[in-house]
Amino acid sequence: MDRVAGTAWCPAGRHRGAHSSVWIALWLACVCSSPETVGQPRAIPTDGNTLVLAHAILNRWEPMAVRAGAHWNAWREVFLTQLSRLDASILRELVSIEELADADATTQYARFARAVRDAEMQAFTLSQSGKRPLKLGSANIDKVYIPVAPCRVVDTRNAGGPITAGETRNYLYYATSGTFTWSNQGGTPGMAGTACPATVNPDGTVPAAAMVTVTVVSPSAAGNWIIWGGASPKPTISALNWNAGDIKANTTIIPAGGHAGVGPGGAVLDFAVSYNGPSGRAHFVADVVGYFVENRATALQCYETAVQSLAIGSGASRTVGAPACPAGYALTGGNCDSDSYTANTFDAQYYIGPFPQAHWTCTYHNSSGATSTIYASSICCRVPGR
Repeated sequence: MDRVAGTAWCPAGRHRGAHSSVWIALWLACVCSSPETVGQPRAIPTDGNTLVLAHAILNRWEPMAVRAGAHWNAWREVFLTQLSRLDASILRELVSIEELADADATTQYARFARAVRDAEMQAFTLSQSGKRPLKLGSANIDKVYIPVAPCRVVDTRNAGGPITAGETRNYLYYATSGTFTWSNQGGTPGMAGTACPATVNPDGTVPAAAMVTVTVVSPSAAGNWIIWGGASPKPTISALNWNAGDIKANTTIIPAGGHAGVGPGGAVLDFAVSYNGPSGRAHFVADVVGYFVENRATALQCYETAVQSLAIGSGASRTVGAPACPAGYALTGGNCDSDSYTANTFDAQYYIGPFPQAHWTCTYHNSSGATSTIYASSICCRVPGR
């Protein structure tokens, strides 16, 4: 690549109030390398998934960042991590930000970084207000795998007949209704909700991909299956290769086709299979063994520990410490109590002790004329995960 004339600009340090991720991006621009040119800014789509939008936004602003002194690779890695966490609706708002006509590259770059910071704060504010869920992952990364009891969803021996060389067919790999029957594709007969219940809108979500065992049966000539989401262009990587007469299987991951657009096999469904070979025909069998779904937040799991008690004499001050939380749980609070309910009998103070001996404690002063008992317990919580 051609070098850009000029001097790279570096931030002198982290200023008060600066967003840490923005400052890191500027710092990486200085320590990684000198500026390089990239292609001209490209148009940004107004729809699509978060990763597509994030890359498109970076394609547009990358030339400006490079002219400001950022190393394109380090800059892109840092900002892609931030942008891919945002919802598509917020990313589309970044699309409206345009370059200033008379500003230098450094000013333009700082303006972009500030817009990203504001977008992150907007996402956080909306999440906290309950208007938008706080995302743990995105539509493209950080997926959770859900294994299911294997279910046959396609068998051309029962429906459709063998696939011939050069032919492409589109199929479904999950059901949106329990009344759907996989026998439509030659698979397991009966309603999906009964015959293969785990394939019905698995985990209440739309899967981003499926893990499928694909099989070739009775091929008349050598060839291979190409399996993908179904949209154009068709990939060239095979999922299973065979020789004439083989019965072979392989387990592969198939990203969802998205049910939008038309590909080599016609209207896109969940996935497509194509017979790649100069001649011949073969039966195709597909068994779903699991799904990849988007991560999502889960409720805290909390419980209260056993109560620790301590006697306190008249006029005395004592502190009682609650039991510590078990491994895997974090201390989030606690309770303090006493067996005396006379007004102003006790002055209670409770706080969390220093890490790693953090525990809930209760300090009392007994201002009554009799001995009493004080109590303390800890509230422990953990994020159970997805």
